[in-house]
Amino acid sequence: MSKLTKEQIDQFFISQFQSFESKLNGESKKPLHQVRRNAFEAFRENGLPVAKNEEYKYTNIAKAFGRNLNVEALAEEASEFTADDIQKHFIPDLDAINLVFVNGQFNESLSHLQNLPEGLH
Repeated sequence: MSKLTKEQIDQFFISQFQSFESKLNGESKKPLHQVRRNAFEAFRENGLPVAKNEEYKYTNIAKAFGRNLNVEALAEEASEFTADDIQKHFIPDLDAINLVFVNGQFNESLSHLQNLPEGLH
């Protein structure tokens, strides 16, 4: 197996992101995609972290390249959560407010917000 160059790795992520973005349709205008775009622009500016960066000195990201990464599949998985998928992780008969976040974004339709105390909304 040949070693990938930095340029090949960067180009791989650029093409993956562009392909992902081209299939978003109206989703590209949502706040979550702006977060993605900002993160991607930071990646393009800084590249992948390497051991020379103090913050990543002990982080070996080479293992991530031992398998085929598919950004689109990861995004599709996250968008396919249903209430049933989430419900099985709630504690039965617990009188609680459950807030569900998918990819760091609050998802009201998957959350349990009934019987909120007065003043909480």
